[in-house]
Amino acid sequence: MHSTAIWRLAEVLRQTGLSRSTIYEMISRGDFPRQIKLGRRAVGWAADEVIDWINEKATGRRLVDRGSASSSKRSKNASK
Repeated sequence: MHSTAIWRLAEVLRQTGLSRSTIYEMISRGDFPRQIKLGRRAVGWAADEVIDWINEKATGRRLVDRGSASSSKRSKNASK
């Protein structure tokens, strides 16, 4: 059996740095993990799904940063 922590909205906001409205907008577009209904008026998110989403964003950023760094080096070398 797989066990994961459940994060409430405040923790998801803290971990991602996103606003509440952005989280729900991204969920509606399919760009963020869906919430889990915990009760009549309570929802939460699987912490591992949110962490995976954060890691995907960070990996994409690193790839773009590396690509732009090497292309700027090429531009500087080409101008010499």
